[in-house]
Amino acid sequence: MGAGPGRIFAAEFAGTLVLVFLAAGSVVADERNGGSLGAAFVALMPAVGVAAGVYLFGPVSMAHLNPAVTLGFWVLGRVSARAALLYVAAQVSAALLAALLVALAVGSEADVGANAPGPFPYWQLMAAEVAASAALMCAVVAAVKTGGLRGAGGLAIGAAVGIGILAFGDFSGASMNPARSLGPAAAAGNLEHLWLYFSSSLAGAGGSALALRALGQR
Repeated sequence: MGAGPGRIFAAEFAGTLVLVFLAAGSVVADERNGGSLGAAFVALMPAVGVAAGVYLFGPVSMAHLNPAVTLGFWVLGRVSARAALLYVAAQVSAALLAALLVALAVGSEADVGANAPGPFPYWQLMAAEVAASAALMCAVVAAVKTGGLRGAGGLAIGAAVGIGILAFGDFSGASMNPARSLGPAAAAGNLEHLWLYFSSSLAGAGGSALALRALGQR
């Protein structure tokens, strides 16, 4: 028997809370230490958060932890539109709370760890986000198809997040996750670039899911 809406909401809320706290908190901690922690630390923390979320909450909600991934699963027919709204509500509310916790417990430097675009044309920033989000969606689907979310699945998905940040972080911050972008930006009161992160991550994950569906990979 599948998990009920309450359990799904709780699992997505808890997993996204940890993910966004680690993702934004690592950026703040690095800034507070003058950049001495480095890009590897900033990439590792959300990778760990995603992997932990998959192993802890995957059996309950499949551990989307990301509205873009939820969109991809909806495109693939794995969740209904109603369920997708439940997922997104949990993810967004958790991200907002996580950002407030970062501001209180870690600091508010770097706009509470918000994603920040680099000095590149917008088309390059969007291309980076689309590519990273598409790769993440492919990693998620592959993990589900080859062994569910047990075994190496969580590590593979976490690695996709970490590699995406290392590869594209200098371009756009490599969000790949509208909730991760929204929480810190809202806490810092700086919503200027949210359109970029929302549109690019949703296009990347959604487009990847459409391609996988056309290829019969669900």
